[in-house]
Amino acid sequence: MTWKTNTVIVLTVVGLGLGAAAYLDRPSSTAELEQQRRDQQLSDLSDSHERELGRYEDEAEDLRNAEEARKSIPGEHRPALPKLKLPGKP
Repeated sequence: MTWKTNTVIVLTVVGLGLGAAAYLDRPSSTAELEQQRRDQQLSDLSDSHERELGRYEDEAEDLRNAEEARKSIPGEHRPALPKLKLPGKP
């Protein structure tokens, strides 16, 4: 046999093997299919939530860094904070 024939045979066997594995891996009932779909949706929702929390944390960190950078400008005149009058104290 030539190398072309051998290549065709190998690719055919691999294709049949992958097809059989995909066929056997598919859900066998509608309940199993729905459960897999629910699990996938829950996983996607969890991933999305984690990304959103990470985005919020990054934005908060950026704001903190910007505020620190704004506070540390040399020679900036910052007025004194006003004194608060507390009730019961003269």
